[in-house]
Amino acid sequence: MSKVLDKAFLESVFPPERTEAFFDALFGGAEEGAYDIVLVCRSEGEGKAELAFELHQRPGKCLACNLTYGLPQVFQRHPILNVAGVARAVAEKLGWPIFVKPANAGSSVGISKVADRAALEKGVEIALREDDKVVFEEFVDAQEVECAAIGNPDDPSTVSTTRPGEILAGAEFYTYDDKYKNGVSQTVIPAHLSEEKLDEVRAEARKAYLALGCSGLSRCDFFVERGTGRVLCNELNTLPGFTSISMYPKLMEHEGYSYPALVDKLLTLAVHRRKGAY
Repeated sequence: MSKVLDKAFLESVFPPERTEAFFDALFGGAEEGAYDIVLVCRSEGEGKAELAFELHQRPGKCLACNLTYGLPQVFQRHPILNVAGVARAVAEKLGWPIFVKPANAGSSVGISKVADRAALEKGVEIALREDDKVVFEEFVDAQEVECAAIGNPDDPSTVSTTRPGEILAGAEFYTYDDKYKNGVSQTVIPAHLSEEKLDEVRAEARKAYLALGCSGLSRCDFFVERGTGRVLCNELNTLPGFTSISMYPKLMEHEGYSYPALVDKLLTLAVHRRKGAY
């Protein structure tokens, strides 16, 4: 990773005068955005600011809340010294149960759903193995759905989103093991929602994508609250999975994009987006 973060090395591999675009295929810890700050060429995905901002995931949640629509409460702490004190304050603010997450991780790594103070303190310990910042989120009794977004914001009329799909998890929530090991979860496209609600989520995904200044692609994750039908933006993943089981390419395939056609479209967006816009 040290070479990836070295500007001279990157410029030797990707000479600026000969590089039009690159395809970002990183996974895991390298996703957090630091490498992109020194890249000298354009990516098929998000611009420098979007990548560094969104993959420090939780501020993006708060911004989406302020610009568009309500979110589950988010309570963030930077390096935690008094775990017991933080646990007490979080419980008072959010109630039970609570999700405890590392701020900079993907694929549900390091996430715990907790229902009491002791479990919350243990969840903090687990999250701190992945990052030095921990996020606490209010539990919402809701259906989780996801949209794919594609396009560049310099021409908003070309930005499009898919109708949402959903993953029927094989565990209490969609864990890393459920995603990549157990193979028991199921993908449903479109999600089990009314036609009206499918269209509402799709429209809200486009609003969130443009509000956050995303470019190239994002997966837009939402909650549809049970009982009220409220649509809540959970987060935007600006570097979504592209495996055979990943939701983003599956959603795009449902819209008529084969995997090769989707890759070609993303690279075309990278090459043609307005120079200097990001």
